[in-house]
Amino acid sequence: MRIDNLISALQETLSGERARRYVEMVAGYHRIPASSGFNAALDAVRLKLEEAGLTTHVHEYPADGRTEYCGWRTPMAWDLQDGALWQIRPSKSPLGQTDETPMIVCPRSPSGVFEGKLVHVRTGDRPSHYDGVDVRGCFVLASGSVMHVAREATKQGAIGVVIYPDAHRALVSQHLRIHDQLRPGEEDLSTLIPAFSVSKWCRDQLIETMGSEEVILRAEVKGGFAKSPLRVLETAIHGDGSCEGETLLIAHLCHPYPSANDNASGSGLLIELARQLHRHTNDWGLSNTVRCLWVPEFIGSLAWSQDHVDVLRQTHCTINLDMVGQSPELIGEPLRIYRVPRSIPTFLNACIEPIMERIEKASREMAPQMVKGTAERTTTVPQGSSRPLHWILDTPASGSDHLTFMAEPHRIPSYMVAHEDPYWHTTLDTIDKVDHGRLKQVGLFALAMALLPSYASCESKRLVEWTLRYAHREMSETREAMLGLDQDTRVRLLDAALSVAQQRIRDVEKFLTHAGAAEPDKTSLSHPFAEFYAATTDSPANGSKVRKQDVPRRIGCGPLSSWFLSDLDAEDVRFLEETLSADGRPMSEFLLQACDGIRDTEEISLLLSLDLGKVVTVEDVSRGLWLLASSGYVELPESWTM
Repeated sequence: MRIDNLISALQETLSGERARRYVEMVAGYHRIPASSGFNAALDAVRLKLEEAGLTTHVHEYPADGRTEYCGWRTPMAWDLQDGALWQIRPSKSPLGQTDETPMIVCPRSPSGVFEGKLVHVRTGDRPSHYDGVDVRGCFVLASGSVMHVAREATKQGAIGVVIYPDAHRALVSQHLRIHDQLRPGEEDLSTLIPAFSVSKWCRDQLIETMGSEEVILRAEVKGGFAKSPLRVLETAIHGDGSCEGETLLIAHLCHPYPSANDNASGSGLLIELARQLHRHTNDWGLSNTVRCLWVPEFIGSLAWSQDHVDVLRQTHCTINLDMVGQSPELIGEPLRIYRVPRSIPTFLNACIEPIMERIEKASREMAPQMVKGTAERTTTVPQGSSRPLHWILDTPASGSDHLTFMAEPHRIPSYMVAHEDPYWHTTLDTIDKVDHGRLKQVGLFALAMALLPSYASCESKRLVEWTLRYAHREMSETREAMLGLDQDTRVRLLDAALSVAQQRIRDVEKFLTHAGAAEPDKTSLSHPFAEFYAATTDSPANGSKVRKQDVPRRIGCGPLSSWFLSDLDAEDVRFLEETLSADGRPMSEFLLQACDGIRDTEEISLLLSLDLGKVVTVEDVSRGLWLLASSGYVELPESWTM
């Protein structure tokens, strides 16, 4: 089946309405990993899959605070039965109860009744924040990361933590509460103190009262640590076997109630995709396997991937569905598809824009035709937004499970599809902000990518043309970015860009061979970028560089720990956020990915420069590598100096 016919067939079948019903189902559970709420949500998803005739498997892994996967420690199993926070002096007033807002209690808080004075300690995660302040026997009111605040507050003798959103998080609403979780290891249990979450508005009222009177809080937590495994749900839809390899669709099922967009949206959409794939295997000409996973974020994909290395060796790409249902009216635009960095030079980056152009065109043309009986057969649905789809192909991004599969030892091209959402990890991430139409549009993209091996044999020439077009554009963008640079830098950047472009061509050739397609015309691929180099410099490509000895090697496997930035001092964090970053998102993850034991610091700096669209110096890369080495991620040569 050809791509245009496939997208038409997908439009006829995928339902944004059904997907949103699944999203609402998932959002109804308090989904803390290894809790009864998470298990209930996973069982509900499993039931929907099995009702459609799919075979499922649940993988179980320890949730003991000791076991590690790629350096990530598993969380401890924990359940919440009830909890509340009150102000009892100078006047009595409720600050939150779990039957209304489960997010009032930070996950993995110990059970018990706690009472004490409230003391404001600013961010509260550093010893200096407690200078001249006695918090012994008190609750501390702070805006820092809750586990860091809890550890520091415990050293100072506090009995509990109350966190609130900082000014940036509270911009969209003074009344939202943030989700943050304690992450104790087994060794922390004897000293662990509870933590609670309040709004910026509540924080302001408390501080105003504290200005003239002592504030006493009382808290209660019923629940505690349990013996329950981490669970990962898997189903696979097998094609006819005529195409080698698999594609992987993944969504993280976890997060507290309601957490609708993050990430009930991806989990609910994935139910719809799996059910329709199973139902229409023959109609859509499925020849490759599509595997679907619902996981607790990061730790679930890390545990599963360690057990399925052989499967992942056969996996062409991964699509991570994370926060995919945002309402354009209530949250905003655009939809973002985060491309794979140049350290993994895949041709698949070239397929995103042509596929999305087709989906976007259908959205734009059919949006006004919101007539019952026709709209659901387009990428727009009656209950959803009538706005045409707005999307961008964004710089590589960290933050979710696609990193598991891009990291060593897998190095699989992996994409995250997401929106930026100011309500993420808050009580205002609610189902009313999830749009039927956007769910359907993301579903169309995910399946068009997942089925690409199945239609590659019909579209081999088109895939080659997409790859050439994308590579030519990358080369053009590199030439434009070089305007004003010195000749030596221009030569080195163009060499690097040319090398990536050539590797993309080799990648599409390899892919088409695995897909059983006819071999592409070698004459059109032999020297497709020569004119770009000739127009820029007279220096020979890939021949001017002398190999240096400063080759960093990464230690271990898997993505960077979520604690990496929080364990650095403020100056180093600022450097990563301002220099080695894209739109404020640190590129530390992709700096680590580039440390393959072959590239030296100059080559790494060139790849990052191309990804970020700005010159990243060897000195900046060296500083970043020092930070990674100090955290145990990178081994540097003995002769290596800053």
